[in-house]
Amino acid sequence: VWDYSNVPFNLLGQICLPYCILWFGLSLIAIVVDDYVRYWFFANLGDVFYSALLVGAFFIRRKIMKSTGVVRKVDELGRIVLPIEIRKILDCLSSYSNEFWKYPVSIFYMQYKQREDFEDLFLRFLRKFYVMLLTRFLEAPTISAVKGDILKLNAQIINTCQPDFTAGFEVKKTEDKYELQAEKVRTDNLLIKPNRKVERMILKLLAYQEDSQTDLLPSYWEIEHIFPQTWDSKYYDLNEDEANDKLEHIGNKLPLEKKLNISASNNYFDKKKEKYKESKIALSKKLGNSSLIEWNLTNIEQNDNEISKQLKALFKQWIDEYEPLSLIS
Repeated sequence: VWDYSNVPFNLLGQICLPYCILWFGLSLIAIVVDDYVRYWFFANLGDVFYSALLVGAFFIRRKIMKSTGVVRKVDELGRIVLPIEIRKILDCLSSYSNEFWKYPVSIFYMQYKQREDFEDLFLRFLRKFYVMLLTRFLEAPTISAVKGDILKLNAQIINTCQPDFTAGFEVKKTEDKYELQAEKVRTDNLLIKPNRKVERMILKLLAYQEDSQTDLLPSYWEIEHIFPQTWDSKYYDLNEDEANDKLEHIGNKLPLEKKLNISASNNYFDKKKEKYKESKIALSKKLGNSSLIEWNLTNIEQNDNEISKQLKALFKQWIDEYEPLSLIS
């Protein structure tokens, strides 16, 4: 260790004013020299040499990944690029009502990202996890509803890439047809008129089910009411209470870019369709290009039923695709 004890204006013998001034001056010179060298080297030899550095870094990273059993797509900086389906479901999860979802997802990623089959495992885990979070919150919209299960899941993920957890609506054990019908109505209603805190989570999922939605949704979008929240009673002969209730159903809502949502405003459906056609969100564009000339409470009810069936079928598919523990080590 250097000792400046004999130099004037020192502090504990470790630093001193004269050398601070000296290094300050040398640093200014070094900055100028460094800038000149970088400019000369990369401006004249740069394109070829810099490209070679990137290619070299790419193959070094790839060799390391292969040696650990990972062969996946990476970007020009060597960062792992997750498939679009994984990024879609992560985008859906990002609209959950609190931050609890991040812990199991982060633990799973860090624990198993080096596995060769990571992407498949991760996607199936995320999908079932989405079903668990959404259905649990719809049935019990409180923060504590999933807290205990999240903590258990975190511990399980450390030990296995196929943690055992329950997802889906609570199943009532009965064979009575009336009770079964009542249960269906209950779960339908939970999906048709969901808690507002998870509306965006559901709308994102519906949007991503469109085959033509190949990219993530735009960063800034709002919930569009197809049948306007402020409607003119002169043109619509409706029961006000019934209308106001159905306006908030999921069947009357779309994800729409903020600018287009403002333009669509409370216009009539035929004018709204012109704005939907401009959308980059496939679900909204699909309605804009549809042959419908009117949107009323009957359309909302029909859309409610279709969405409920679609979501229930999708949830069942994702749960079934999550293979038993015995099949994966």
